[in-house]
Amino acid sequence: MKIGVFTLLLSQLPLESVLQKLKTLSIDTVELGTGGFPGDAHCKLSMLDNAAELKEFQRTLADHARTA
Repeated sequence: MKIGVFTLLLSQLPLESVLQKLKTLSIDTVELGTGGFPGDAHCKLSMLDNAAELKEFQRTLADHARTA
C-alpha cells in the first residue's frame, strides 16, 4: 500500500524539509498545493514561466524520491 500526504499540512516548513521528513516516515506520495484555498507554499505555478526555477523544483523532488 502506498501512503501520501497533502503538503499543505506542513506549509510552515520549506519544501526540502517537508520531503526529508516524509521520506523518513516512508511516505510514498505527496500532493502539492498550487494556489487557491490550500495556498502554494511548496509549488508556485509561476515557475512554469521560469525554466531555471522549474528545473530546480524538479531536482528537489528527484533528490528526495524514494527508490524501490
